[in-house]
Amino acid sequence: MINLSKLLRGDAASFPGDRLRYGERGFGCPVVVWHLTGECNLKCRHCYAAAPDVDGMSLPDVALFLAHLSAIRPPALLFSGGEPLKHPRFFEYLVRARAHELNVAISTNGTLVDRAAAERIFAAGASYVGVSLDGVGAAHDGFRGEKGAFEAATAGIDNLLSAGCRVGLRVTLARPVLSQLQDIFALTEKLGVGRICFYHFMPSGRGAEDATLMPPREEERRALLEILDWTDRVTAKKDDPIEILTVGDASDGPFLYKHLAQSKRAKASRALALLKKAALRRIGAGIASVRWDGALFSDQFSWGERIGSWRDLPTKQSRGRNVACLECRWMDYCAGSLRMDKGHGCMLDEEERRGETVG
Repeated sequence: MINLSKLLRGDAASFPGDRLRYGERGFGCPVVVWHLTGECNLKCRHCYAAAPDVDGMSLPDVALFLAHLSAIRPPALLFSGGEPLKHPRFFEYLVRARAHELNVAISTNGTLVDRAAAERIFAAGASYVGVSLDGVGAAHDGFRGEKGAFEAATAGIDNLLSAGCRVGLRVTLARPVLSQLQDIFALTEKLGVGRICFYHFMPSGRGAEDATLMPPREEERRALLEILDWTDRVTAKKDDPIEILTVGDASDGPFLYKHLAQSKRAKASRALALLKKAALRRIGAGIASVRWDGALFSDQFSWGERIGSWRDLPTKQSRGRNVACLECRWMDYCAGSLRMDKGHGCMLDEEERRGETVG
């Protein structure tokens, strides 16, 4: 993750994930994404989970899994799916995980979060709830494959905020979403959430079947500059700014540093130091994906490459660098692009990846 708010504000700004991204010591276990179920009430165009036909873990196996996580202490356990609230034991599993004193976050489409569910989530002690939004109104509904999804998701966000939950938005930077960015910025401020994550689109699952979802690099670069300019505006005018992050391509950091260096040199210098700290959290070492059947993967976009079961956690496996990364002058400032590992390039062009040493 690249924390744009932190890069622009410098070390003086404090955000909940700072210890994980910028701490002096690494964690012995990655963040664990637990996909409780492949079931979902939406039909999102980009879904990576598009339901492999496998059975879920039994309740005794779940109990063993949570006890194992309690022993190895991941920095966070993220409940995901499918749609995690579709699992009939969602609240039971949430309470069990918190009983083990695990730091639990939830990734949801928000449509099933009525007031009672929001209050139960807060009462259980979930540390954060990320709700997916990929546009406003009909644009979101079309991307998520269900009329009324936007209205239901924003109602879910209101319910969570009213219950006292820490809430953020999750936005996928697929090509149809890029034209919605200005509306998404305005909605973020209107809703009053404290965090928004922009996820680079990764073609996997159902998303791998639709070539129109992958934006050309130049369109993504323009989108990143839009996001950076908005971040600059909202962080400048608030003592407690929205935490704005990009996810899935650490080459965002060098790309955005270059932009800062052209106009905001003091901020660029602070950003470079933070990027070097963040680069220690290398792709492949900071996250692990556990599917509902207990299978272990290096991330949620690699379900064709099983590396074991949850019993093999903590995994410290990390991917080798792409050949192009080996000659890149940003090696010390970029943890590597997850998409580049899978053949989809990074945000820097060849000329930007080569040349004199940085810093």
